[in-house]
Amino acid sequence: MRFAVCGGDESAVRLCRMLAGDGHQVRAFALDEARLPPEVLNVCCPEGALKDAEVAVLPSPAAGPEGRLNTPLCRREYFAADILKAVPRETLICAGEAQSLPEGRYVEDYTLRAEYAAGRAAIAAEGAVELALRAGDTTVLGSRVLVLGWGRLGKLLAARLRDMGANVTVASRRPGDRALIRALGCRSADFLTLPRELGGYEMIFNTVPALVLDTVALTAISSKTLLAELASPPGGFDSRIADELGIHTVTAGGLAGKCAPETAAELLRDAVYGIVEEWRV
Repeated sequence: MRFAVCGGDESAVRLCRMLAGDGHQVRAFALDEARLPPEVLNVCCPEGALKDAEVAVLPSPAAGPEGRLNTPLCRREYFAADILKAVPRETLICAGEAQSLPEGRYVEDYTLRAEYAAGRAAIAAEGAVELALRAGDTTVLGSRVLVLGWGRLGKLLAARLRDMGANVTVASRRPGDRALIRALGCRSADFLTLPRELGGYEMIFNTVPALVLDTVALTAISSKTLLAELASPPGGFDSRIADELGIHTVTAGGLAGKCAPETAAELLRDAVYGIVEEWRV
């Protein structure tokens, strides 16, 4: 098949190599600073990369808040809308977090596939633990840690931190989730009453892609606390305000592609192949 891989991080580079190794024709676009294998054609314009492509693979998230294609390995900026205009009508488009793209073209969102989402969350959880060990000045063992959110990443991260000996609290809105959190050996917290206890943690990890820590909540956090943003934009707090308050913040979205690009690429390849098979039916 003919694939066009447009934008993305190191996992997109590994994906190009894997697709080419499987015998497919691969063109890459907006991966200018990557080291691509010789069998992958690195094209300088979207039209050239997407011409005659049967499948176009865009990154996750596909676009940022201003509509620009996610291109960390390219110095130039491109608007996602312009990329979509260059995609032939008969081409299957696979993208992550497709809601970030402008409407007008049907897009298969591979992040909605359960097996892909679970695998990415597992990688991100491991990466978050590594991040805490590198960025903080305390061990995870015995630390008072707060995880915001009880989605896939929140569950896996809380379990890993608990197993490493941290005193883990997880914040969730649903009473049923809080009961399960306690049953799994962690403390639970309600977002409504959370600001009262925010000053008691050495580490806080946000996994919620929506504002959960407003300015009032941020003022309750100690300057000695490591506040890590793991969620996709817009994230759970305003990092600018947190920095002004002297909080030690770390923004670490896209951990899977940074910490384990080979595994992340394998997950993406399998998800794309699954979409292609379903598309053919």
